[in-house]
Amino acid sequence: MSAKIRKTIQMIAGTHIKAVKTFTATVLQVHEDYTITAQSGSDVPVIARLKAVLEVENSEGFILIPAQNSQVIITEVDLNQYAVIGYSAVDKIVLKTENIQIQMDKNGIVFNEGSFGGLIKIQELRNKLDKINQILQAIMSVFQGVPIAEPGNGSPSALQATLAAALAGKLLPTYANIENDKVKH
Repeated sequence: MSAKIRKTIQMIAGTHIKAVKTFTATVLQVHEDYTITAQSGSDVPVIARLKAVLEVENSEGFILIPAQNSQVIITEVDLNQYAVIGYSAVDKIVLKTENIQIQMDKNGIVFNEGSFGGLIKIQELRNKLDKINQILQAIMSVFQGVPIAEPGNGSPSALQATLAAALAGKLLPTYANIENDKVKH
């Protein structure tokens, strides 16, 4: 039978459309390249992508990393090419764009690999800065206040005069523009 006749018969019968293969599997291993090795029953283990994307090398997007030994739903996106489309347990969530990466797991949320440390607890920072400002105000009031006489000769303190001149026009810090209220925790 010719290929053209076979294709025509398949089209009439509705069998020309490739069946979508979807199955449940157990996660055996999670890989750094956003793929997993998973096995369905006694079938041969398969490697499946954690993102159903057209460009395999594309590491950007929203990626759910399943827990080891959890169940996932896998679908065949191309001949022997698989992608995970459902999860029973997630260990980590990654959101990657060209310049930004956000990662969330049981230990917390990390922005751009965490190179700047943790987020500041702004109210706690204000409390600490208030204490420092009180100390600075007390020091400034001594140096800018009533002249202090030198012991022994009674002349005004040279140290006080020098520091008062150095502090002239200096203001204590304020809290203006230190909080980004678009990011809260």
